[in-house]
Amino acid sequence: MHSQKDGRPSVPYVLLYWLPENCNPMQRMSYANAVELMRTSAQVNRVIEVEADEDIINIQSKLTGSD
Repeated sequence: MHSQKDGRPSVPYVLLYWLPENCNPMQRMSYANAVELMRTSAQVNRVIEVEADEDIINIQSKLTGSD
């Protein structure tokens, strides 16, 4: 967590991106376009890809950058 110049906490947005394993190439392109559109319009600072249950269980390490 970061602080603004006036001392208020500033928490950056993080987008968790999950793509099902069985997506065909056309769906993958649609997902990729949607993620980039969401990232831009919501002003998300970071996109974290989620591929398995372990990625969610270990999300703290991904958020702190230690993974």
